[in-house]
Amino acid sequence: MQRSSSNCVPEQMTALAGMHAVLHQRSLSLGIEYGNVHGFFSDAKAHPHAEAKAFDGGVRELTGDLRGASVRMEDRVQIDSDHLSRRLTFTMLDDARLYDLVSRFVVIDRSGVREGWINGQAVGHRARSVYHQFPASEAVVPVGHAHWLRARFRVEGELPPGMAHVAYIRDEASTHEGNRWILHHRLIALPHGDNLALRGCNPRFNRPVPAALNHRVPLALRRALYRIREARWPHAPIMAVAHARWRAGQQVTLVTDLCLSHGDRPQ
Repeated sequence: MQRSSSNCVPEQMTALAGMHAVLHQRSLSLGIEYGNVHGFFSDAKAHPHAEAKAFDGGVRELTGDLRGASVRMEDRVQIDSDHLSRRLTFTMLDDARLYDLVSRFVVIDRSGVREGWINGQAVGHRARSVYHQFPASEAVVPVGHAHWLRARFRVEGELPPGMAHVAYIRDEASTHEGNRWILHHRLIALPHGDNLALRGCNPRFNRPVPAALNHRVPLALRRALYRIREARWPHAPIMAVAHARWRAGQQVTLVTDLCLSHGDRPQ
């Protein structure tokens, strides 16, 4: 993958804080997710040792077999001193109804005090786990003790009707390592017509509401519950998710470019 040197700020780099160091110090880790009303696939859970292959660049391939959604994934990662390019391709093995497809990045701010930025808005880290989601453009998050990651997003391939290209940052709970930021480059199904399904999000009921009952719930209420755990109340016991229809063989690629810089937040 070719890149323009104007995308990054190499003159701000320090010799010991390149992208490889950030990855191997676990200040940045990569993941893959996709989901539907039945649940979600996570490479971290399905293939707990596969993630390490991405640290030195190269290609990894895996298959997810979520109920109602079999998907093949090809993860191509290229790394140099201050830049990481990721091409994550999803290929549908069968017809499927999906809620989202995600290129996931977990970022640790070891300073514990800096803000993230997305869509021109500052986001303080309050450990609320709220999704600050906008149409995909650019995001900046703090990483390590004094560095920044600037993310730029694009998508290749035809999206089915009702699928949107977005990105979000989320202020997940802090740990002894620092403030955890979740950065997702995402395709998500938007509500349209009667495509909203309720699912329980509680250990005692962590599954879809039966279809017969779901359709008896007023559409206005289901719309109000769409993404409620993501956008407002992370501990809500129920949420509505939408779905978009994908055809067998349909393919889409999420392309994410990360640039590492030191000092002031990149503009």
